[in-house]
Amino acid sequence: MENENNVLGLIDDEEFSVSYTAYSPEGQALATWGNAYPVAYEYDDHNRMIAMATTRDENLRSGNLLAQLPVGETLSTWQPAASDKIDITKWVYDSATGLLTNKLYSDGHGPSYTYTQTTGHRREKLSVFCLIF
Repeated sequence: MENENNVLGLIDDEEFSVSYTAYSPEGQALATWGNAYPVAYEYDDHNRMIAMATTRDENLRSGNLLAQLPVGETLSTWQPAASDKIDITKWVYDSATGLLTNKLYSDGHGPSYTYTQTTGHRREKLSVFCLIF
């Protein structure tokens, strides 16, 4: 079932539980919720994924995470409080080459990527962060 807001509902079991996916006019998945793990996505002008939100809050499991965004915020600009139990992963691209340079998890850490001059192959460099108690 589909509606005028580019939301597709899929009945996926014998109990008629429904999973929803919202799509952009370009056909990109923007959010999935319902009887599915809730995920929200944001893309840049080059159609590259730049942010993805998930939740650890059981109360948000059946809702559209995009509805949690404060007015005027996007996934890539939002800094949810720890009490929100929403985790945002971000992808950062080099503006000159368009190549992926970093993947940042909610804690601000994640792998960085460099590329060889001749082949363009990606090399991953992990940033390690340890807490000792």
